[in-house]
Amino acid sequence: TDLLGELDQWALERAILTLKERRDSGRETQVFVRQSAVSATDPNHASWLLGKLRAQQMVGTGLVLDFRLSDLSANLEAVKKNFAALHELDVAICLSRFPEKTAAFKVLQYVHADFISITPRLLQADRDVINSVIKQAHATKAKVIVGNIDDPRNIDLHRSSGAHYLLGAFIQQPPDTIDYDF
Repeated sequence: TDLLGELDQWALERAILTLKERRDSGRETQVFVRQSAVSATDPNHASWLLGKLRAQQMVGTGLVLDFRLSDLSANLEAVKKNFAALHELDVAICLSRFPEKTAAFKVLQYVHADFISITPRLLQADRDVINSVIKQAHATKAKVIVGNIDDPRNIDLHRSSGAHYLLGAFIQQPPDTIDYDF
C-alpha cells in the first residue's frame, strides 16, 4: 500500500520523543529503529529527520537506524548518500541480518555503517567463522551485535570474540513495555 515510508517516519517520531524524555531525565540512551529500504533511498529522509530533531532540540541523538542489509542492494549509491547525510546528523546506521559473505563486507565498507547485527543462522557456524566476521567488522570500525542468545555458553563465546552487544531472551526476558533501562 506504499505506506512503508510513513511507517518509518512514525517509528522515528516515537523514538525521538523517547530519546528526548530520557535525555531530559539525565539518562543517555541509544534507540535502534528498524527502517525500510524506502527510507534508505529516499533523498528527503535526512532533511525530514533533521526537521524533527531540531523541533525537539536533539543533537548527538543516540538514534541508530537499522536497515536489513539485503534490502539495500537495489540502489547502493543512493543509500551511501543518504547514510552520509544521516551521519552528519549524528545518526548511526546498523546493517542487520549480516552474513559472513565477502559482498556484505564490501557493502559495509561502501556505506560506512556503524553497527552490524549478524544473521541468526550465523550463530550455528563454528567459532572461527564468527571470529572472522567480528574481526572483519572491527577492521571497518563497525560494532557488532549478536542476537538470539538462548544458551549461557554462547555469552562467553561471543563476548570473547569481541561482540559489543549481546541480545536474547537468555540475557533479559522481553519486557511488556519499551521503558526498560538497559
